[in-house]
Amino acid sequence: MFILVACEWGALMDFNQFLETALRLHQQGNPADAERLYLMLLQQHPEHADVLHLLGMARAMQGALEQGIADLQAAIRLNPQAPSYHNNLGQLLEQAGQRTAAILHLERALALDSGYFEAANNLGNLLFQNGDLQAAKRAYLNALSLSAPPERRAQLQINLARLCTQEGSFEPVVTLCAEVLAQLPNFLPALHLQLDAQLKRPDFFAAIETAEQIWQLEPLPENGLRLLSLLPPPIFQDADDLAYWRSRYQTLLDQLSGPLAWSGRPLRIDNTPFYLSYMGRNDRDLLTQLATIYRQILPEHPPQGPVKTQLSPHQKRIGFCSLHFYNHSVTHCFEGLIQACASQADFEVYLFSMERAQQDAHTERLRSGVKEFRVLPDDEAAARESIAAAELDILIYPDIGIDTFTWMLAFTRLAPVQMVLSGHPVTTGIPTLDYYLSSELLEGPEAQGHYSEKLVQLKHIPVNYSLPALPVPFKSRSEVFAELNLPEDQHLYLCPMMPFKFHTDLDALFAAILEGDPQGMIGIFDYPLAFFSEKLLPRLQAHLGSAFHRLKVLPWLPQPLFLNLLAHVDVALDTPHFGAGNTAYLSLGLGTPMVTLPSQYLRGRSTLALYQQMGMTDLIAQTPADYVQLALRLGQDRDFQLQMRQKITERSDLIFGRQDGILDLIEFLRNLC
Repeated sequence: MFILVACEWGALMDFNQFLETALRLHQQGNPADAERLYLMLLQQHPEHADVLHLLGMARAMQGALEQGIADLQAAIRLNPQAPSYHNNLGQLLEQAGQRTAAILHLERALALDSGYFEAANNLGNLLFQNGDLQAAKRAYLNALSLSAPPERRAQLQINLARLCTQEGSFEPVVTLCAEVLAQLPNFLPALHLQLDAQLKRPDFFAAIETAEQIWQLEPLPENGLRLLSLLPPPIFQDADDLAYWRSRYQTLLDQLSGPLAWSGRPLRIDNTPFYLSYMGRNDRDLLTQLATIYRQILPEHPPQGPVKTQLSPHQKRIGFCSLHFYNHSVTHCFEGLIQACASQADFEVYLFSMERAQQDAHTERLRSGVKEFRVLPDDEAAARESIAAAELDILIYPDIGIDTFTWMLAFTRLAPVQMVLSGHPVTTGIPTLDYYLSSELLEGPEAQGHYSEKLVQLKHIPVNYSLPALPVPFKSRSEVFAELNLPEDQHLYLCPMMPFKFHTDLDALFAAILEGDPQGMIGIFDYPLAFFSEKLLPRLQAHLGSAFHRLKVLPWLPQPLFLNLLAHVDVALDTPHFGAGNTAYLSLGLGTPMVTLPSQYLRGRSTLALYQQMGMTDLIAQTPADYVQLALRLGQDRDFQLQMRQKITERSDLIFGRQDGILDLIEFLRNLC
């Protein structure tokens, strides 16, 4: 901030009156008239340092930056001990791009007056802009120790919080923003920074509360869309809580529907509607309504338009676009499909990954087998152009809904035909996606009503999953249980799922299993996010009551130890509404029986489909009570458990290494016209 000061003047009353008038004009935003008066005063006192200083500031305000710098330099030659001269000259030099000289003058201002808040703050800002984060932080912390008006102090704390954000230190950001908001509860810059920090931690519930406050204070479409991207939260407390959040989602959708008065600010989308699918409802209408809103913002075509508008009759160019072409469940499911497509003489396969994507041996294996492996730039517009330039016939998204980048790309028509696989087993609502590729084994009756896309039900599952190898070393049950501090003489019912799959209906199943088996314990995995310890565990404690001590929270395990444990548990518990995918393959591949309670939607039918493909219905529950009884029989009847293990092992070749679903899909792609 520039500081305008008038020092004690000479004895002439007309001089003082002229000066007061000039200062008033200057401060009222009329620097041209102020300049004329300063020049008149300098005719009387050509070496008056304060007037030269003020003249320089007035000229700089009018765009005469070089003249303003020269005037301030002249003032400093006359009075080198004035801190405000050095502060303001530092500001002008920074505007002129002379940052090194600017820093020297700001440091000089502080040397002359160590309590000069504005100089310390300006020095911090300049060092921050110059990329010297450590020096900037020292300057900011020094400024915080000095006296300043509340608004100026708040802005300094915001700048320091931005610096910490750039460093990747989010805890100080939360603290700084909380201090600002304690004094200025509706200070939007602090709320926006606090929201960013809460999402980085991440603390979903606190972030939703902050985003809600921003939306109420500033009801702009981008703030409403950002709040919508955070809803619903990942965990619900009970059925009423779930109903509240679904209603809140619908209400906000309705508020944002219709033409948007878009401000032109950058669009900030923190998440896809990912957690919506864990509520156990039909999401097609909500997602279609959401897509209609984004249709106003995201381009239907890239700026140059798609290169190809019709499918080639013979040779087809097929693209797969995903963030997850590495050791990820999406690649585990669809790597075989991609490789099989690439081996077809009439297909050319392109893979589109992202700059931030991980790469490993899976990536290299995929790269080596396709026509081209292209890493898309982080800029969405450039990524769209890159895909369109490949002149694809068919663009396939294996997992729309997991990450925001591919979700937003999918709104643009980049190939004549676009489709989605079940890496995230939910419809998208996006009108530019033509087909959803599934299987008769995965879908229930009236399944088309769950999809905005045209549903393709192949005869078999289009996945070629490899039989998981036994971990090396393969440990005994005693060794694994001892390592995890589990009592070996109790029955372990393991629910090996991510905690956002823990629908509120699961709590009653857990409680009934623990009540029915006094020697039973239920294992779940710790999750390093606040909602697990702050929301899920208290919910389970309330619903399990005195049996809560038999809920074993296990550490997040490396893959070999996880597979060792999964091989030796008595029962694997599938989650209702949104069940196992990759984990079902792992469990059955190790011969471990998994009890499942299928839902009517694809996301709750993967384990059912695998059992159907194996010709095995023994562990498919029809009701919650049936689910509990099957789990208890497996846990308490050792002979039945061994019988199920043997049956699963004998039939594992019916679900692993299968090519029929892939061949079904290849034939479908080949016949598209």
